[in-house]
Amino acid sequence: MRKALLILFLLCTLLALSAAPMYRLSNSIGQDKGPYQGEGEYILVLEGDQTQLYQDQTLLWTKKRFPSTVGESRVTRYAGSEDDLIQWFSEGVLIQEQKGSDVWFYSYAEDGKLQQSTHMHDDVLASATLYAYGGVNGSLTTQLHIDAAMRSYTLLGAWEGERFLVSATEAEGQSFTTLANGHTVHQAWSKASYGTASRIEYLDGGSFILHRSEGSEAIEETYNALALLISRKTPFYLTEYRYNEERQLIAEQTSKADGYQTLTTYEGGRRSMVEERRNGQPVKVTRFLEDGRNIVTLFSEGKPYSDVTYAIDGKRVLSISYR
Repeated sequence: MRKALLILFLLCTLLALSAAPMYRLSNSIGQDKGPYQGEGEYILVLEGDQTQLYQDQTLLWTKKRFPSTVGESRVTRYAGSEDDLIQWFSEGVLIQEQKGSDVWFYSYAEDGKLQQSTHMHDDVLASATLYAYGGVNGSLTTQLHIDAAMRSYTLLGAWEGERFLVSATEAEGQSFTTLANGHTVHQAWSKASYGTASRIEYLDGGSFILHRSEGSEAIEETYNALALLISRKTPFYLTEYRYNEERQLIAEQTSKADGYQTLTTYEGGRRSMVEERRNGQPVKVTRFLEDGRNIVTLFSEGKPYSDVTYAIDGKRVLSISYR
């Protein structure tokens, strides 16, 4: 009997210890900085599925987790705020959050990178942001933010050593392009000066069309849901772009109204060949070698007749051979 009472006493003690709150040192954003030793401005209090952050004796927020079969939801109640922040996670990834009448949705690519975030207010689109990756180690290269309420957009990113920023409303806009040599090119336009408004046309599935002007020339650029440029259309030509699964540019084709076409292919982000055609017949093919030289094949009536090899500078002729 005494042994049974001793076991019961030990079980009750363990249960009481497991239910006791844990105190951890923290900071203003609620990070766990290790055991609390009685010093520090911020304190985390952990108790089961609930976490609280205190600044001295003042409660800043309370978070509670609610596990489910597909993931979990978390509710955060901030001191002095009327609306709780509710977040939904799937396999540890945030997919949706809500605070009052505002809802945010997040979608991801297969590799786990954030692809798109959408903000709805009272079930109406407030803003959307698209992200594209293609830099070193898959880093972010392009970001497009659409503000539906303000009818404006901001596009920023980098491409082949250049950095760009485009900001526009329905009435006016401007762009800054910093070239690889460090020089910055600035352009500005307005509805009054060019007679056309720079605007964005949002399509189903997350793709969109950017309508803008360069001088009196209207340009229509179509982007896919990854914010990758897939076509550029002007009154004089149409250029279409293709990418591989890693979002690297592999080909671009330009067609002009006079029947002239150029097809440029890329390998590993490097231009490898340019083929020029007129009315479907090849005129010239330029192959770019890894050592910097290039070989130009000339055609007559669709048949090759000469190969010209150029030095690294692209000007000095190293050899000419005829077929």
